Amino acid sequence: MLILPPAELAIRTPINNGPKNWGHARSARVERTLGVSAGISPRIISSMEPQEQSMPSRRDAATISSIDVRKPESWMHRWFLTIDVDWAPDEAIADTIDLLQSHGVASTWMITHETPLLSELRRASEVELGIHPNFNGLLEGHDTRGFSSASAVIENLVALVPEAKVVRSHSVAQSSPLLDLCAEHGLSHDVNMFIPSGSANICAPWKSWNGMTRVPYIWEDDVWCLYEATDQREITPLEIYTSYKGIVVINFHPIHVYLNTEKLERYESLRRIHQNGRELLKHRYEGYGTRNRLIDLLSMAVAS
Repeated sequence: MLILPPAELAIRTPINNGPKNWGHARSARVERTLGVSAGISPRIISSMEPQEQSMPSRRDAATISSIDVRKPESWMHRWFLTIDVDWAPDEAIADTIDLLQSHGVASTWMITHETPLLSELRRASEVELGIHPNFNGLLEGHDTRGFSSASAVIENLVALVPEAKVVRSHSVAQSSPLLDLCAEHGLSHDVNMFIPSGSANICAPWKSWNGMTRVPYIWEDDVWCLYEATDQREITPLEIYTSYKGIVVINFHPIHVYLNTEKLERYESLRRIHQNGRELLKHRYEGYGTRNRLIDLLSMAVAS
């Protein structure tokens, strides 16, 4: 069971002396934050039970933009951790940064908005920044942000993250025109194709007609919660890491890590305080949830 410490200390995790000496900077930053002192079908290789496959004992973590479909060694026997920021409060973003940095694991962050923490993410050699555009308002006919086109949505985020090469849309919205727009804005890797781990498909990246590399992903924290209510068993991140033969791309959201979400009802019931990190922390699940799954995955990756 996860025991909650006092709110001021709850999001701290053990810090190592990772690249660029983040340890001291993170401590000061979190204290300031809390106000305390000091496309189309995926390429499927085959359909089989992933847990039956024999795999090496170690996978190296890498970033999405390092995937080259011409070089299988760029993705086989590796794993890729992606983070959809989803407008999370800074406390939740800082919490996930600390967890990943304390384990020294590479990651690709899909950015949704301006935050002072972008500069910290940019300082980390093991982090790359991508974009997470939200086309839902345009699709539903009531975009409240003033964007008149999908191109304007992408341009806004590319201006915020000009170094971005990777894209995943909010709600994995995708189409041929959207893919072409992404390519026109200099994005090289698309991670919008979700293939549930429980489907037993063994997937690989492939090249799109417009030159973009399409990268399927097979596990996501909120989708896990959705499948828990069905009769389809999803494979856990630990099982995927140790046994899955295809490309391993796993996705987490800072707010679900922060809340240790076990059911989406917890997340949905707290929408009124989603931007209040202090209040959210009071509602963190004390059993085994999303945060535990991430920590166990990171620990296994470091230990193997």
